[in-house]
Amino acid sequence: MTTNIKILPRYVKQIGNIRPFQRDTIERMNNKNSSSLLFVEAPVGSGKSYIIRRLIELPEIKTMPLILCYPTKILMESQISSIIRDLAEVTIWPNDDFLTGKYNIFFYSSDTIVDYLKKNITNSTLNRTELIQNTLNQITIAKGRDVIVTSPDVLFGIMVANWYNQSKRIQSYLKNAIIVFDEFHIYASLENFTELVKKLQKTIARKILFLSATPVKSSSFNELTAKIQCEEISFEKSKGNEHDIIFNYPLNLTIHSYRYTDINATISTIIPLLENLPKPCAVIFDSIFRLKHIRGNFPDSLTKKYRIIEWHGMRKDKNITLSDRDIILGTSSIEVGIDMKFRSLIFESRYWASAIQRLGRVGRFCDGIVHFLTNIDFNPYLETKDIWDRSEFENKVLRKALKDSDIADSTGMAFRGDNYNFLLHDVGNNEWYFYNESLFSMYSVEDLVDDWRTLSYNSKRECLLNKKYPAEQIDTFLLRDKVFPFWGIIEGKLQNDYSKIYPRYNPELNILEIRFKDHDIYYEFIGEE
Repeated sequence: MTTNIKILPRYVKQIGNIRPFQRDTIERMNNKNSSSLLFVEAPVGSGKSYIIRRLIELPEIKTMPLILCYPTKILMESQISSIIRDLAEVTIWPNDDFLTGKYNIFFYSSDTIVDYLKKNITNSTLNRTELIQNTLNQITIAKGRDVIVTSPDVLFGIMVANWYNQSKRIQSYLKNAIIVFDEFHIYASLENFTELVKKLQKTIARKILFLSATPVKSSSFNELTAKIQCEEISFEKSKGNEHDIIFNYPLNLTIHSYRYTDINATISTIIPLLENLPKPCAVIFDSIFRLKHIRGNFPDSLTKKYRIIEWHGMRKDKNITLSDRDIILGTSSIEVGIDMKFRSLIFESRYWASAIQRLGRVGRFCDGIVHFLTNIDFNPYLETKDIWDRSEFENKVLRKALKDSDIADSTGMAFRGDNYNFLLHDVGNNEWYFYNESLFSMYSVEDLVDDWRTLSYNSKRECLLNKKYPAEQIDTFLLRDKVFPFWGIIEGKLQNDYSKIYPRYNPELNILEIRFKDHDIYYEFIGEE
């Protein structure tokens, strides 16, 4: 079943080179008497990222560490590229040495750590704690503008979970910090995020800024903010009309209602669309695994005519200049903060916040055509109305028709606080992935290694060879495993229907248990002996 509607454009006021909500946010972040927690809810594409770059430049807070937290690696890299483009004299660790008086950025992610160790490790006992301490010491000595770009997982490990030795010492470098959680809706419904914010507010944070177009909050998060003086910066004064700046262009939207997790059904739906939609076109899937399987079924007529580009956490072609023959295949990694000039979009989504974010990837620079794949019948929510104000459509249709995020039904969104890494062999397409425990919600398991953490280095190497893991990648994988230990190896096939899972770590037995909501089967993985 398909339904067609039109979405009207959206406008924003601007005074000089700044918008009212941007000015209000920067002024309050610079005011020591304003609240320690500030929330900015502004529509997709309205200019929230501009606030971050202005905070880097503000001389009044230059002596305070600035911690920028992003939910995905791609968004981190995208924002760093924007910083380099907009500011002069920027150094980025691990590629550059910190320089006195410059904008010095410590980019901490699992990939940057592994890349650094591959090039520089001389002491096999070097660990993450030592690396962080050494780098923070170097950035402090440089006496420039200290900026740390990382994920909430890293802060959670330092502040709450004590994954790092001498966490207190690391925290001492971060005292009086300005902390920004960009696109915080992705993890705000999680109890662990509440614990992290609580700990930050009590210890190292001078101010915490939360940015999102679709704020989602758990009951515990609301309880926390009720106890602490908070300020919400409204977008109302920034709303414009046709005489102001357009930031969301008109959209022609077609809603396809069917069981889109059925790969064959989705293939038959999107291939005819891709043949005819204006390019560049983006396709956003719920998971990397669905993306891989669907791409593997593209016909030669499509792959020879168009350039197919993957853009997600496991693969990102850099320095892309989009053309009228490009199709970008992505996941949740590109639903936030990525400014590409797409003319058309196909996307899946089960949750309203994700749907709003994904819808925002098109119509940022010109009119757009959108196809939304969903298992929901939207007709009762549309009430025969076929022209919609964009904000009204987001709030009265998408929010009502789609679910709130459910952390138990995970398809790999970043940060839940407790993450458990696995090596996955997808026997359906014979590809290998690093992934968290959410893979169990999507895969039927055919074989597994459940005692990985008890194996010696040589036994692990032999195990990988026996499993036919690519030999040229084994050394890098084992280095990653040493720094960010994996729990096991899973072999299985992608399912058409997903299951809710409940991971639970038992510290007394040192066992990770993965249970399923709808059946009694569960898996146990043994920790280090």
